Amino acid sequence: MTVKLVVIYPRPNDIEAFERVYNREHGPIAVAKLAGKTKIVATRVLDSPALWLASRIDPRLRSNHFSWS
Repeated sequence: MTVKLVVIYPRPNDIEAFERVYNREHGPIAVAKLAGKTKIVATRVLDSPALWLASRIDPRLRSNHFSWS
């Protein structure tokens, strides 16, 4: 059986500050603390063509997927 945890980070007001904290703290903590994981997929949402058409900004900044098999 595979178990998956998905973490979605909303788009903050200060993206640069968020990225500094994310890269310095969140990423290393996830690698160190989530024992037994078999896969990590970390994604940064840059843009979405569907949202371009709607003239909106994607509300997500990052999504991380962790798997245990």
